[in-house]
Amino acid sequence: MRYAHATRTAISHQLMRYAHATRTAISLWAKSQRRSHSVAKGQSLCHDT
Repeated sequence: MRYAHATRTAISHQLMRYAHATRTAISLWAKSQRRSHSVAKGQSLCHDT
């Protein structure tokens, strides 16, 4: 029983770490997307004038 509990704890720790890494990656991706969008907007403004 103790082994099963330890395994479950280890798995949950791995999931937590994976979820945190995923969240970090998503936030970084969102930031880069926002930056590229603002750059595209600036370029379109330059083209309009």
